[in-house]
Amino acid sequence: MIKRMITLVLTVMLLAVPFTSYAAESTISDSCSNNSAYDSNDKSAILLDVNEDVLDPNDYGTSYEIEKGIETRSVGTGLIKKAIKIVLKDYKKAVPIIEKLGGKRAATAFSKHFNKVSPQLKALLKWSDIPYQAVHDAVYRGLINAGVSRSTATKAALALKEGLSWLL
Repeated sequence: MIKRMITLVLTVMLLAVPFTSYAAESTISDSCSNNSAYDSNDKSAILLDVNEDVLDPNDYGTSYEIEKGIETRSVGTGLIKKAIKIVLKDYKKAVPIIEKLGGKRAATAFSKHFNKVSPQLKALLKWSDIPYQAVHDAVYRGLINAGVSRSTATKAALALKEGLSWLL
């Protein structure tokens, strides 16, 4: 009896998976076709529009700082800003961290295309709050705009996001 139930459950799961993925793809492609700014074949464009120049702080629930003397709202943001400044001052300090966490290819891509990543990171310094995900998205966007593959850009961005605390 238990064997039959397990067999039934597995059969239903195996049959449902292709339909679920088909439904998800059609939903994504439908939502992409409604907005002409997105390519209907590029389903990852929904998550992050890499064609914009810099990240928008409103997407992360924060805003730009109004005055130079304004304090950041959280201790974490202050630490992230300090780490970003270290990376911008000498990006070679971040390369070994990226290599350790993301691999040699990710570190090489970050080092080679840092000139595309630095404007993205500089824009974050103007924000009143910086979530770690914004750092990831900024690095990812800069590397994608430089022509780096998505997998390598993801590894480098994730490695820098995770490794920022090591720079302090």
